[in-house]
Amino acid sequence: MQLTAQMKAEIETMRIILRVQHIVSPMISIHKAISLEIKEIFDSSIQESSTYKVRLENLLCETDIKEQDHL
Repeated sequence: MQLTAQMKAEIETMRIILRVQHIVSPMISIHKAISLEIKEIFDSSIQESSTYKVRLENLLCETDIKEQDHL
């Protein structure tokens, strides 16, 4: 059986799609890994800043209490 022009075009399209997937697939994996690392860094930064926020609130509260005592 000989391939028709349409069949050849479909095969070529599939070949191109597979080639693109072969190129893009590792990029997607890298992107996911980078995204996960960025998310972890972001989460860590939020946690660290939350700690400072609590400490700052405590300091301000202590300052308010001392100020009220002097009034």
